[in-house]
Amino acid sequence: MNAEHGTAVVAVGGNALVVDSEHRTVPDQFAAAGQAMAYVADMIEAGWNVVVTHGNGPQVGYILRRSELAQHELHPVPMDYAGADTQGAIGYMFQKALRNEFHRRGIHKEVVTVVTQVRVESTDPAFVQPSKPIGSFMDEEQGEHLALKWGWKVREDSGRGWRRVAHLSWPLGRRVSAAAAWMSAATVAARLLLSLLLLSLLLLSLLLLLLLLLPSLSLTLLFL
Repeated sequence: MNAEHGTAVVAVGGNALVVDSEHRTVPDQFAAAGQAMAYVADMIEAGWNVVVTHGNGPQVGYILRRSELAQHELHPVPMDYAGADTQGAIGYMFQKALRNEFHRRGIHKEVVTVVTQVRVESTDPAFVQPSKPIGSFMDEEQGEHLALKWGWKVREDSGRGWRRVAHLSWPLGRRVSAAAAWMSAATVAARLLLSLLLLSLLLLSLLLLLLLLLPSLSLTLLFL
């Protein structure tokens, strides 16, 4: 089967694998993955090569929750290892579901799962001021205790309790600087202002034209 259309990238959100609060188990997520991979198989049959990427928000949350519950016996799972864990697990689900779909359809293609890493700026401010709340809610005392014990950064989250916070770093070379963001916003504002100015000039021109034509129109009406 030749790829006639090129390569498509399909992104499957981590929440797409958790249908609802009653279907969160690994078999439940595998069933959802099977449904998603059926659509991917349709694309492949239509002549596309497909790269599947995915989110992992809920899945990382489950791993961290298990780690928190086991703190009295085991060491915690570092964040990057939790991310790699989900890459392998979700990739395995997709690979298994897609190969099963290929077998049913008689498609002779291989499926490969790749665990990736992303280079980020070592000077990214997110490392100093992490902002993404993760894991379970705690009271302030417990949060400060775990922060001291494991080197976590914790903060109060919207009046609901204290939570661990993680950094959200941009890929190398992709961060938009504050100056660039300001320039972009200024450019948009300038274009909007210019559009409003041109519109005002157009309306003023129409008004002047109407004033010039008004006496002629009045005389025409009088003669009629």
